[in-house]
Amino acid sequence: MGFSAPYGLVSLLFLVLLVLLHRRRRQQRDLDVSSLLLWQAVPDEPARDRVRPNLLLAVQLALLGALALSVARPYWVERAASVTGGRAVLLFDASASMQTLERGERRFDQARRRAGEVLAGLGEGVEVMMIEVAAHPRVVVAFTRDRSLLARALEGLEPGDGPTRLSLGVQFAHSVAGGGQGPLEIDVFTDLPRQELAFSPAAGERLRYFRFGRSDDNVALAGLRVHQNAFQDADEARGYALVKNYAHRPKELELHVALDAKPVLDETLHLAARESRMVPIGRLGRPGRLEARLDVADALAVDNRAIAFVRPARKIRVVAVSTKPAVVDDLKALARGVPALDLRPVAPTEVRGEDLTRADLVVFHDFAPRIAPAVNALYVYPPASSALFPSKRDVVSAQILDWNESDPVLLDLRYLEALALDRSRLLDLPPWAHMLLSSRAEGREFPLAFGGETDGHRVICFAFDLEGRSLVRSENLSLLLLVLNALRWLTPPDSGAPLQIDVGESYRESLREPVAFTVTAPDGRAEARAPTLRLAVEPTRAGEYRIDGGAIHRTILANLFDGEESDVGRADGPGEESVDGAAAPRPMVSATMLHEFGRALLLAGFLLALAEWGYWGWLQRRRRPHVD
Repeated sequence: MGFSAPYGLVSLLFLVLLVLLHRRRRQQRDLDVSSLLLWQAVPDEPARDRVRPNLLLAVQLALLGALALSVARPYWVERAASVTGGRAVLLFDASASMQTLERGERRFDQARRRAGEVLAGLGEGVEVMMIEVAAHPRVVVAFTRDRSLLARALEGLEPGDGPTRLSLGVQFAHSVAGGGQGPLEIDVFTDLPRQELAFSPAAGERLRYFRFGRSDDNVALAGLRVHQNAFQDADEARGYALVKNYAHRPKELELHVALDAKPVLDETLHLAARESRMVPIGRLGRPGRLEARLDVADALAVDNRAIAFVRPARKIRVVAVSTKPAVVDDLKALARGVPALDLRPVAPTEVRGEDLTRADLVVFHDFAPRIAPAVNALYVYPPASSALFPSKRDVVSAQILDWNESDPVLLDLRYLEALALDRSRLLDLPPWAHMLLSSRAEGREFPLAFGGETDGHRVICFAFDLEGRSLVRSENLSLLLLVLNALRWLTPPDSGAPLQIDVGESYRESLREPVAFTVTAPDGRAEARAPTLRLAVEPTRAGEYRIDGGAIHRTILANLFDGEESDVGRADGPGEESVDGAAAPRPMVSATMLHEFGRALLLAGFLLALAEWGYWGWLQRRRRPHVD
């Protein structure tokens, strides 16, 4: 029992005041009488300095006591039966390796069955969240006590065809589940070893790790590539298939490759334990869909198939804007050597906006428009008055001091430091660009070449001049390769040719205007997307994805080329491990109900007041003399 307003107990002082009033009423007074004869027969009364108890005083004390206690708002507590509280997160590895067969059953099915047992063992008071982790973590079911909802979600879970970021998933689970009432337990179901997690539970938390899988019996198509740059046609394309045996024993298999369903390669391979072999596919000769398949008995099927594409010949429309005839002649000679380039020279005074936007890319030499056109562009030696690339001054005979050798624009280039540059502009690096080549002047580093993406278009800027350095001379071979690499990087993707990526990666494309589109997965399921300025697709299954929306039509070929997923062997085998945080008791959560009875005391006071009034009236009637 307690009091919500204990200061109300001060009202009990009125009980003392009532007793004092009764005592004062009974004090003796001196009176003059004619005779004491009548009083001699009256027995002696108790001492007059004490209050004699009577029913009327008791009723009045009860009345005041009830009213005083009601002001203090008393209550009593009812406690329900205690239940174990807390939160639990069931986290599933949904990667390709969880599809590995173990004695005729997938690892993921084993994990799902064990998770069902864990779920059945949790108390009714425990809230449960369910998360799956592939390339990114995803909340399948938010915290709930609805066991039927969790059971249905568990039954519907399936592993994907890509990699997993398990450690990120555990960190994500901890961040979304932390801060709740009661202790936290994270149950991880995976085939990866415990060392893959960079996570330690905090005080009052527990991490339970359930491992599945032991077999290493797997052979994979670890790669299928068509080597064909933007300037090459199908006759120049070459194909390669990488086959790897991840088992610790020899394997025999057959490799079948077809181009548009017509066989181009059938070969039997004998691979030693852990052996890899690159198989050339040879001259392909025509465009089309290239499919490779392994005919082998192993534990994981998703990495036994792969798809690629041989592109048809295309024309890359290039507009060259320059006032220097020598530079235009060099570009024309370059176009004659690369038939895919369709070059059209335009004088700066004849440049029209529609000509630029219809081109695939534009080369500006010693000229730059006032406003950047909506097209991929190469700016060479922009004028000092350019608003796009303002120049402070010229630098004579600048030396290349550093370069970004991992950038595709500098691919296969050697001896860049020996590249002779006559004139260069001293430019600042724009915020959207990254450095390609750099030099030093006036005590600071400045860019000789930079590139990047801005407003949805690729842009490269050469701060040095090409005039006087002929691209067709052998001593300028590095400069020729640099220009070709820049044009190749600036060439937009062929919208009619499929793009090959790995499962778990993402395809992104900037659009000029918002477009609503539909993504069709390999299993035929279509997903509608709201209008957007940026296409974004992240394949979770191997196969062909189609993107359709307005004038946008794209095809994505997704494959599993991931050694960590294909290498399914697990040295430590299946098992369970529990890691507790710092010692902390698991509290018992009790349901508590508070019952106030101040109103009941008010009602009792009202009834006592009625009783006191009735009793006082009865006493008054008794004391009245009877008249016959």
